[in-house]
Amino acid sequence: VGPPIRIGPAGDGLRWLTTLATTAVAMVTLLLMNVSVARNLAETAADEAALAGAGRAIAGPTDACAIADEVARAHQAQMISCEVRDLHVWVRVQRPLAPAIATWVNRLGVSPAVVEVTSHAEQPFLSI
Repeated sequence: VGPPIRIGPAGDGLRWLTTLATTAVAMVTLLLMNVSVARNLAETAADEAALAGAGRAIAGPTDACAIADEVARAHQAQMISCEVRDLHVWVRVQRPLAPAIATWVNRLGVSPAVVEVTSHAEQPFLSI
């Protein structure tokens, strides 16, 4: 008969479980924070693109959407659609998550690694 097998202190398993749970909560928290920041940045891009487009809406839909696209790209967002009706401009933009988070989200297969938002603005009327 050989020497007894030593398993370790009684609390080792609980410590590992606590560490694992804490790490998982921290990772989910970071993911949610990144998605929230990406959404806020996408909303800002869409709002500013729509406002810029509305400023040019009187010149026609081509000019309005061109400036809206330029503003969206300046915010590292991709304009998905632009619609101009009666000096009102609707813009939909897409903005990617941070690359490391996007890779992780894609591997999990949870959702696309982009945030998509829509914004609306209208041409202000000038009164003299």
